[in-house]
Amino acid sequence: MLEHINAIFNGKARRLQLRRETLTAFERELRGSAHALLRRLAQGDWTRSDVELVLEYAMLTDSTAEALTGPAGLAMPSAARGALIGRTEVQRFLDAHPIAPYAVLAARLLEAALYGIEADAAHFDEGAELGAVA
Repeated sequence: MLEHINAIFNGKARRLQLRRETLTAFERELRGSAHALLRRLAQGDWTRSDVELVLEYAMLTDSTAEALTGPAGLAMPSAARGALIGRTEVQRFLDAHPIAPYAVLAARLLEAALYGIEADAAHFDEGAELGAVA
């Protein structure tokens, strides 16, 4: 079982992972449980903010993840944490693209973090997903 997704996101091959050590900070910012969000994504009852938050956390750099998981990071108000999490790329990207295909990616990222994911499901190609929607 894998903990990451090999994705084509914004035209680039990336290895995305919602790190388990960041789940506490993620759930604080979400103001709910990661598992409940996974259920909402699976049911199609998600918001743009849900998808955006998952993608932001999946794209954290090592240093930002470390800052969020330490005592100081967990004590930060979410507005301060937001500046650490490269929001601008994700926000701009979602402003310019259909969001629904990326809800699929968000669900796979959460599944990988919470349960692990089979290698044959641990991929996302935005071109294929967007083609399926069109």
